[in-house]
Amino acid sequence: MRWPLALLLTMAPSLSLAPALPAADAAEKPYVVLQRGNVTAVIVNNEAVDDDILPGHRAGYSGLASLTHRQQNRNLFVPAYAGLNFEHIHDGTTQPRDILYEPRRAPMDIRQIDDYTAQLHQSPTPHWQLESWLRYELLPDGAIELTLECVPRAHTFKNDYIGLFFASYIYQPESLDIHFLGRPTGSPATTPQWIRGVTPAHGTLPTHLALDDDRVFKHDTEFPMTLVFNRSNYRYHEPWYYGLSHGMAFAQMFRPRDRVRLSQSPSGGGQSNPAWDFQWFIPQYEVGKRYRFVMRALYTPFESRDQLVETITPHRSATNAEARIAIPRIDGPYVHVYKPAGDIFPGPDVANLKSGQYYDEWVPNDHCFVRSDEGRWHAFGITHPRTPLDQVHAGENLSFHALAPKGSLADGLREGSWKDLPKVLPPSERPGEIEANHAPYIVRKNGLYHMIYGPAPLRYAISHDLNQWTPKGPLVNAPAGRDPSVIVWNGAYHIMVCGRHEVLMARSEDLVTCTETRTILKMKPGTDAESPSIVRHNGTFYLFVCGWNGQWDRKKLTGAYQHVTYVYQSDDPFSFDADQEVTRLDAHAPEVFQDEEDDWFISSVQWPHRGVSIAPLVWE
Repeated sequence: MRWPLALLLTMAPSLSLAPALPAADAAEKPYVVLQRGNVTAVIVNNEAVDDDILPGHRAGYSGLASLTHRQQNRNLFVPAYAGLNFEHIHDGTTQPRDILYEPRRAPMDIRQIDDYTAQLHQSPTPHWQLESWLRYELLPDGAIELTLECVPRAHTFKNDYIGLFFASYIYQPESLDIHFLGRPTGSPATTPQWIRGVTPAHGTLPTHLALDDDRVFKHDTEFPMTLVFNRSNYRYHEPWYYGLSHGMAFAQMFRPRDRVRLSQSPSGGGQSNPAWDFQWFIPQYEVGKRYRFVMRALYTPFESRDQLVETITPHRSATNAEARIAIPRIDGPYVHVYKPAGDIFPGPDVANLKSGQYYDEWVPNDHCFVRSDEGRWHAFGITHPRTPLDQVHAGENLSFHALAPKGSLADGLREGSWKDLPKVLPPSERPGEIEANHAPYIVRKNGLYHMIYGPAPLRYAISHDLNQWTPKGPLVNAPAGRDPSVIVWNGAYHIMVCGRHEVLMARSEDLVTCTETRTILKMKPGTDAESPSIVRHNGTFYLFVCGWNGQWDRKKLTGAYQHVTYVYQSDDPFSFDADQEVTRLDAHAPEVFQDEEDDWFISSVQWPHRGVSIAPLVWE
């Protein structure tokens, strides 16, 4: 972070550490009407409603209370009930009905996010202590994207998994059945065929698993919800299915990695009102960890199966593309490898710091890692002697330089193992520049190391050996911002900086002149962007951004170094959306990088230890 900008921030509400879904004003009514293209959807919480919009809607049913189309103004769902309704939380143990149907019973808040999006929030439920956020977004063609995020707040699930069940109660369709590509259970591998899912009675042959879903979830023999564990005689090949009602198709599409189970009942919503459902399981859950599920549904006129397949292809492609998205996770404790040693402050005088005076305690901040030609790992970053809390970043005018032990990065992860080397580029070595020297980032180019540093104007220096640096002045047409980092992509260098509430990127062919500055991420209101960096993994891109919410009582130094890092995913490194957040990590000003064995690591500074710490990172 850079305190001068932070001082300009107004005090903002503290951010939840769990949801990636955005906040908004509470709706005036227990429902929100969304309309886009040919589709109108009414999203409701689990309160009863009886008005012109939702006549006779019963309490206990949330989600899509109504779904209509310009070509079919009849509600697809049973008016008293709902579709994509959060029905059950369970762990396979027999419980009273109110506990198994807890999503129906516990209060829900409803908020309208924007013209096309509504969100339901349920605080930790009384028994299961599961907190959840459900976002229903109407896409341009009228498809609905449902995003569920949930956080278990306590160890309440006895069988070490979380079972979630969603129901859609269809209002008197001509056919009670569903259709999907699959094959009979246990049959030899053959070309998938269209299966007509028929279940003769509620709880009889109700649930269809994926071909490779051999997971076994422990449950009581007399577990009362018969749709959950009773299986059909078929396996599905692709994670989507559809049903037909009054000239319309209702298709539900899922991400392969979520491994949903498709369930159905011929009478879930009453006589002649089938339930077209699905289930999602979270095995080996962890308390406090955020879990995410995404699916899409499309209500569209039905002409033929081929026409339907063609219509939903873009959505199936989108959900299938999600299969390669991984979630980064810190896989072990942070190892406190480095803390700057005492040194003489080179000046100029600022705050309580005097030029030429020795100070024992130095504070590091934004940093980078680079591996030398000799195979040694180096770290460079902001540092200055500790100052009073009302001038906490005064004197940030030079960079620390630390050297890892010989050998691999992993072998050198021991407390205090990195050696302090002479600090680099104080103001006296950079005549004509501003005094500040922040957040260095180093790139190897044409046999030289190029260090780019801020704040604006971005400047650079070059070195042959990482020890002696020659400043070269400002970059040409550099973006105005701070905390620079670089990604090399498609034969060019792309330099990122953060503005107050955004991340900017400029292109450079030579690491000297910049062109094509653009905004690649706008943060959500109340959060300032810090220390951005992009990595590519498994064919897609992840943007890591540390956040600052402006809240600090100036009583403890650690409060100035907030350790919430947001991770966003995109297939386009030049465009990220705040709604593409995949997780949050505990790290301040992190660097995410690979070692010589291509294993992943993440660093954090001033948290959880005073200095630089490194932990292993895995992708799941």
